[in-house]
Amino acid sequence: NNIILLKMYHFGKTTLSRLANGGSKYLKRWPDKPRILVFGPPNVPILKLSQRLAIDLGIPVLSMNQEFEKVKTLTGRNEDYNHPFFEKVKEILESGDQDLISKEKLGLKLLRISEYASEGFILHDFPHSIEDAESLEEMDGGMNA
Repeated sequence: NNIILLKMYHFGKTTLSRLANGGSKYLKRWPDKPRILVFGPPNVPILKLSQRLAIDLGIPVLSMNQEFEKVKTLTGRNEDYNHPFFEKVKEILESGDQDLISKEKLGLKLLRISEYASEGFILHDFPHSIEDAESLEEMDGGMNA
């Protein structure tokens, strides 16, 4: 399982259309269950590219912000989220302490237990900090696998 990193600095409309329309040339060499991070500066169509890749690869697009919100909303209300781990995560998220969120590696921990962790995914709004990016190195071989 490799993590594929797409930096969206110089992706113009031509590159996007080549990836979306002629992507099969490139995607044949990709792993069966890829874990892809898509990120870039403001005003770059990160979500649009993520959605196009997800359709071609048949894997879901994940949003770490949505995963955090799901934990805050469902903890204590849903049987699947009725665990001390989720209660601790909810407490940390509600405190809003970004340093503690990174220090505790909450993003990585939620990715590991996600139903999509072994099936592949596209993540479009993570990492939030250098610490978050470094924590991804710990995920089953990390970025260099």
